Amino acid sequence: MTANAAWTATNDVDWIAIASGSGGTGDGTVTYSVAANTGHLSRLGHVIVTDGERALRFRVNQVAADTVIISIAADPPAGGTMTGSGGYTLGQSVILKATAFVSHTFDGWFEGEHETSTNAVYTFAATSDRHLTARFRVRTFAVNYGTGAGGALVGDAAQTVEYGSNSTAVVVQPDPGALFHMWSDGKTHSPRTDTNVRSDLAVIASFRSTGGADLDWYAAHGISPGPGEDWSDVDARTVAGKGTTLLHENIADTDPDDPDDIFRVTEINTGPLKSVMFKPASTARFYTLQATTNLVTGAWANVPGQGPRFGAGSEDTMNDTDAAPARFYRVKAELP
Repeated sequence: MTANAAWTATNDVDWIAIASGSGGTGDGTVTYSVAANTGHLSRLGHVIVTDGERALRFRVNQVAADTVIISIAADPPAGGTMTGSGGYTLGQSVILKATAFVSHTFDGWFEGEHETSTNAVYTFAATSDRHLTARFRVRTFAVNYGTGAGGALVGDAAQTVEYGSNSTAVVVQPDPGALFHMWSDGKTHSPRTDTNVRSDLAVIASFRSTGGADLDWYAAHGISPGPGEDWSDVDARTVAGKGTTLLHENIADTDPDDPDDIFRVTEINTGPLKSVMFKPASTARFYTLQATTNLVTGAWANVPGQGPRFGAGSEDTMNDTDAAPARFYRVKAELP
């Protein structure tokens, strides 16, 4: 510099600021400040003093920040919990973990709108400050309602319901000559709304004729009302060669097309343990052993401990431990 010359002081980067002494004549002092280096790379800048002919460059070398900040958030906040935020040394391994609440599922880690990982446990090296969001979505469940033979459904049969919410109501409408029996999960109400749904659900409404026949049994045998008929007319149809009606065949679970498939008692053993053998003993029907001492005026009573129970399949046996003589027996078959 030329003695007693006028001079100015400037900076060449925006993170250096001249605090005082930005110009003068002759001797002088330049005071400057530097902004904190929040990045993770060292940086270089200068304070330049010039008199218009010559320039002096004073080097300012600023080291990188030692700590990398990792911050996290949940979207929505009620979707789940997260761990792993905080300060890390440069290059240190970061492990973020998202855990969805039972009402939600984890969708992914996002940085702004960019998805960085679909893994709930996300591992990376700390090279720069980052803010990541764990996105969750409400779980949904399939709720399906259907009907068997003998009726129809009014309402939305296939629904998607959010966790903890309710399905919309559905109503079953029986055909003429039919009655709503029950849902496949044992419930008997219609209209039906399922509340606080927390799992998939699929149920079927079943129907009975007004005479008590299982209408799905009819459908399985290819039997349905003809023109001008309802289900009570189907019950009353006679079965050729067997002396029964379709209602009898339905309740006994016998084949109406097989003249040899007849529900009957095949043998009675009179003692000392009295036993009654019968067939066919369907695994889809209830059976009860009944007894009386007078076929003309006596009342039929259930033998204790002998039903109602499901049949054993093919031939079955029920026993009577009562020592009373001259008892007559029959086996009652019914739908569950």
